[in-house]
Amino acid sequence: MQIAILKKEQDVLWKEYIEKNPETTFFHKIEWRDLVVDLFGFTPYYLIATDGNVFKGVLPLFLTPHGLFQKKMVSVPFAVAGGVCGDDRETEKALIKKAIELTKSKGADFLELRNFNHKPGNLTQSSPYFTFMLKLPDDSEIIWKSMHNEMRRCVRRSREYGITLDLDNKDIKGFYSIYAGAHRFLGTPPAGFKWIYEVFSRFPENHRIANAYIDGKVIATILVREYKDTIGAVFGHVIRDYRNMYPLYLLYWSLIEEGCKKGFKKFDFGRSIEESGTFKFKKRWGAEPHKLNYQYYKSNNKKVADTSQSGTARKKFAAVWKRLPLVIVNKLGPVIRGYYP
Repeated sequence: MQIAILKKEQDVLWKEYIEKNPETTFFHKIEWRDLVVDLFGFTPYYLIATDGNVFKGVLPLFLTPHGLFQKKMVSVPFAVAGGVCGDDRETEKALIKKAIELTKSKGADFLELRNFNHKPGNLTQSSPYFTFMLKLPDDSEIIWKSMHNEMRRCVRRSREYGITLDLDNKDIKGFYSIYAGAHRFLGTPPAGFKWIYEVFSRFPENHRIANAYIDGKVIATILVREYKDTIGAVFGHVIRDYRNMYPLYLLYWSLIEEGCKKGFKKFDFGRSIEESGTFKFKKRWGAEPHKLNYQYYKSNNKKVADTSQSGTARKKFAAVWKRLPLVIVNKLGPVIRGYYP
């Protein structure tokens, strides 16, 4: 078995491998590499394990520049997962070993692997994040009956308000105005309109927008992603003045119903910090929490900067960011996001 850096002429083989490996995520797609390079200029080092011409494992890596935080090798930027995936543990160990060597040789402060599942090795394990997966049967009524009573009540009440839905919307500008405002409220810089535009342009078969309306006005929205056997919510938000109408509950339930009808096997509610408000919201749907397994290797004595939403520095930053005018948020957000991908 050999460990090497992917060559351009091997892109097709990479695509074939991630489609057949059950653990690979949307963020392993080779087109995600091109998106990050084109918009942020990070240097990709896509590692492959091969036996002859046969792929045995993959590990997508990016070297981020020095900025507000440390220089790091990360798998992968702007993603909740996308770490090492191999046919067996020995292959994954070999890929991680090569990633450590690369981290050292490129002068990065540390290596960060955002794995979905637990991986081998003696790297530091640290992550405050969970994702929630709801298994989808053929009949959505099975889920409805197993749901928390409060969730069913909210869905019913939402229907009584006369809310209308569009589960396949493409109004990116309208979505971004809500997206940017929500991120300011949360104290998190948005990735920028160009990022959202490119995500939709480059992955049209994987993304759509689900909206809830009152009198033609969007009052709640969800960015939907479909990949392999999974449908899920990348981002969801309700306009504060309409929270008592529970439109987000109706949107989520409608997408779950649709997922069952279309034959998807899982609904991904997305990443949350343990015991946060969104964590508790997602758990009430009957979804199982799954701890994301992030691994770290330090190449020097510097402390790994905690840039998660639960970190002290991020909380202080959020308190300031929430007070900024939206025009400044939209302008500075994409720049700052480039420093902690």
